[in-house]
Amino acid sequence: ATNTAVSATSATYDGGGFGFEDLSAAFATGEKRTMQVELVGVHHTAGNPHTKVYDLARYQFGVFGVVAYHFLVMPDGTVYQLRPLDERVPHAYGCNDNSIAVCLAGNFDDYPVPDAQRTSALQLVRWIMSKYNLSKDRVLAHRELKAYSPHNVTDCCGTKFNIEKFRQEL
Repeated sequence: ATNTAVSATSATYDGGGFGFEDLSAAFATGEKRTMQVELVGVHHTAGNPHTKVYDLARYQFGVFGVVAYHFLVMPDGTVYQLRPLDERVPHAYGCNDNSIAVCLAGNFDDYPVPDAQRTSALQLVRWIMSKYNLSKDRVLAHRELKAYSPHNVTDCCGTKFNIEKFRQEL
C-alpha cells in the first residue's frame, strides 16, 4: 500500500533531453542544505543491481535514518530522484551540504557499468552540471572525496568504474 501511494504522487520530469521519475516527496526530510552546490558525488550501491527503489530506501533508512542519495540510476537506464535537490544528504563526510549525490545501482567491483545505465548517468550529471554551473572536475567518485574528510576511505564507485573516462565523456 505504501508503494502505491508514493507512485501516485510521483511525477516524471524532462531534465533537458532525458526524463526521470521524481519520488522525492516520499523521502524528503525537510533538512535543507546550508551551502551552495559545488560538487557531484558519484556512488554505487555495491549490491544487487536489480534492487528495487523501495528496498534500497528501507535499507538506507535502517543505516542512515534517511535516503542518502538525490538520484538513483538503474541498470536499464531508469533514473529516480529520491531527495529534493535543496536537501542535504548523508552520502560522504564533509560534502553533504555542498553536493548532489548520484548513485548507480550495482557493484562495479564485480562488473562494469551497463551501457544504458552509463548513458543515463552521463545525461543526468550533465544536467546537474548545467543547473549548478559546475565543471567536469567537480564530478567526483566517492573514493575521490577523501580530501574533504579522512572518513571517506572507500573504493566506491567500484574498481571497474573509470571515473576519469566518465568525466571525459561529460
